[in-house]
Amino acid sequence: SSGINAENGEYVNVTRWFTAIMNQDEVLRILGPLILCVKPAQFDAKLFPQNNPTPQKNAPKKDQSPKKAAPQPKKEEAIPAAEAAPKKERKAPFSDLSKPILSLDDFKSHYWNSETPEFM
Repeated sequence: SSGINAENGEYVNVTRWFTAIMNQDEVLRILGPLILCVKPAQFDAKLFPQNNPTPQKNAPKKDQSPKKAAPQPKKEEAIPAAEAAPKKERKAPFSDLSKPILSLDDFKSHYWNSETPEFM
């Protein structure tokens, strides 16, 4: 069966964690006292279509054509790509720092390939 059932001992760790959270003063003040479910929820085929209606196939569709918000500029007013502002070149975030003394690649290969007493 599915669901949390504290009486049968199913999902003991989850139940313990959930009750620990629910018994915090802040949670109790907002939500009130906790009552765990006694039996798991059951699927009801009669209520499912009522709660989850399917869209009708022959329903009229809404107009999804894009609306024009602003008029397009004329071709002669458009800015040529060559005259557009040049993009700044992005540089590496730590390129201003000096080169490190310790090479991490060398350190890692030596650390993983050597015995601990030799390395330390």
